[in-house]
Amino acid sequence: MIAEFKTAKKTLRTSNSQLNIVAVNGCCYGKDSKPDKGDYFKYCGQRFWEFISGNNQLFTEII
Repeated sequence: MIAEFKTAKKTLRTSNSQLNIVAVNGCCYGKDSKPDKGDYFKYCGQRFWEFISGNNQLFTEII
């Protein structure tokens, strides 16, 4: 997965070197107290749903 993230970042930057690319491994449920994995972020549960929607209540609304 990390290799694929690096390849995707490199490919995307060939067309626009100014892009801010953030690789994310998203999990629909669960928790991860240390989401910064160095080369990517791992967002789980409520943090993931808020990241993709911008709505901090979406996780609660879904369940």
